[in-house]
Amino acid sequence: MAGIRIDTVFTDTTLPTGASLASQLLGSTGLSHWFQADPSYVTLGTGQNIASFTDRVATGQSFTQATSANQATLDANVFGTYAGADFTAANNDSYTLSGSQPTLTAPFSICVVFKTRATTAAQNLLGSFTSGSIRSILNRGSTAAQLQHQYGTSNMVFPIVDGVVQALIYGFDGAYLRGSIGGGVEIPKVAAAGAPGTGTMVMGTLTGGGQPFDGFISDVIMFNNCVLDNPTALANLRALVAGVYGVTP
Repeated sequence: MAGIRIDTVFTDTTLPTGASLASQLLGSTGLSHWFQADPSYVTLGTGQNIASFTDRVATGQSFTQATSANQATLDANVFGTYAGADFTAANNDSYTLSGSQPTLTAPFSICVVFKTRATTAAQNLLGSFTSGSIRSILNRGSTAAQLQHQYGTSNMVFPIVDGVVQALIYGFDGAYLRGSIGGGVEIPKVAAAGAPGTGTMVMGTLTGGGQPFDGFISDVIMFNNCVLDNPTALANLRALVAGVYGVTP
């Protein structure tokens, strides 16, 4: 499989013969989108500028940016031996999800593999933003050592470390914000309050612009369920991320 290489022998005998970590994930219940900063799954514009990320799930959708000045670059060897999308805040790099949008009022989960640069500026990695109280975004506020899933007026905090490859899962189970990070440790659930954003999902800034992200993104993997309550899909997701990037969301 282009873009995914594991240097050691994989000996999980529970997998069907010939199955790969990627094919196991692609067969998971509730998987709705998978975007990856890999040469096989992006379209390049000028030089190494990324014009779009192609959905590895067969939806025909993509994260797109037509303006070259606002395109992240595909950089080699960011995540170990794997490439990453380099988002530069000064350039306002951002991408808009084409086609139908995730239903954020129903259960959903999103896994992001990323690396942040040190900053104290407010930044938005991913999400749908309508207003300060109508939103579902993965945001970095003035506290440098954390990301936050801000859903309506509720908030779940994820501790992070700048300059280090990390992966987290955030989402909503219909009543609570749910999440995990750092070795698969689940964050205590938070009662959801208010409403999520109703606009287009954007990667790299808020919907409509502002608070640009500064760092690197490898994968954005979305489910239309609470993957933390789906043991098989969760195991497939964690096996892929841990096997490829050496971290467990």
